[in-house]
Amino acid sequence: MIHIKTTYHPSGRYTCMSRQANDRCWKDSSGKLFGNTKKTDFYEEVGLLVRGLQSSGDLASYDDQASSLDR
Repeated sequence: MIHIKTTYHPSGRYTCMSRQANDRCWKDSSGKLFGNTKKTDFYEEVGLLVRGLQSSGDLASYDDQASSLDR
C-alpha cells in the first residue's frame, strides 16, 4: 500500500511525495510531480497517479496538504 501527499513550498513549487506502508521517510516523486510551478499541470498528474493507485488497489491514503497552504 502506498501513501501519497502533496506539499507546497513558499517559492511557488508543488511536490508530490509517497511512501510505502513500511517506510519511515517520504520520497519525492519525479517529473511533473516534483517542484512544479504550474498548479494545473501538477494536479492533473496527481490525479492520474491517485486514480491509477486506486484502480490497482494500492492507494492507502492521499493527503493534499498543498491546497490548504497555497493561499
